[in-house]
Amino acid sequence: MRFFLDSKLTFELFEQKFGGIENFAEEWSIHALRHEGTANPSRSSKTIYKWIANGMPKAEDTFLSFFGALDADPISLIDLEKSQFRKHFGRLRQAILLGGINIGGFRPLMYLLRPSPQWPDETLTGKYFRRRWATQDFLHEAEHVKNLDVTIRIQGDPEQPREWPRAFHVAYRRLTNADGLWRPFGTILTRNSEAILVHENGAIGNAALGFGSGHRIDFKTFFGPSPAEFRVASLHPFEATLDLYDDPNVTLQFAG
Repeated sequence: MRFFLDSKLTFELFEQKFGGIENFAEEWSIHALRHEGTANPSRSSKTIYKWIANGMPKAEDTFLSFFGALDADPISLIDLEKSQFRKHFGRLRQAILLGGINIGGFRPLMYLLRPSPQWPDETLTGKYFRRRWATQDFLHEAEHVKNLDVTIRIQGDPEQPREWPRAFHVAYRRLTNADGLWRPFGTILTRNSEAILVHENGAIGNAALGFGSGHRIDFKTFFGPSPAEFRVASLHPFEATLDLYDDPNVTLQFAG
């Protein structure tokens, strides 16, 4: 399994943030030496072109260092079709349950995809992105409101350009379970004028973003019969609100 980048989005980021891929390669070397204490001669534009064409490297340190220097969530730039996400989904799900064995280029993402009592993991983001995750929690008490779809509305940082891809990850934790695990169940991506929902069951949904909405997205999820906590996490600042009703105008939905 190879992790392929959306080449168009990636080259746009190189150009908008750094003035081109050559400048990014130079900045990445400086970034890695300053923040990670490493100097890797493979950080060249030639190598980066090769990764974009043939898939990202499987080594966790190189993979995350690249995205840290680019200041982009890896999943926000994935090319789902070229990475053959649907074809390999069963293998990916099994690997998550078994601890990330045999998933090739997706292995560096296990820190984000696997259930954990501390989610999302702060260790790697602190090292490679030099920040903590932005998170917001919602409590489902399951007393007066239960067994219905609710609407969560996310507003990304309005200071950031709309065309910069973003990823918002969602997890839940059952309060009646003894294991205390957060269980990730999906991600929503924003890319220019489109939002993409990727469910843990392999389903993918799309919705258009309204003009001038920036990184504003609405989605629905299910509040079941048992009490639980829900968490939204992103590498970039955001605010989220919860509406305890099934908004008929919202098309992005994590099915219960």
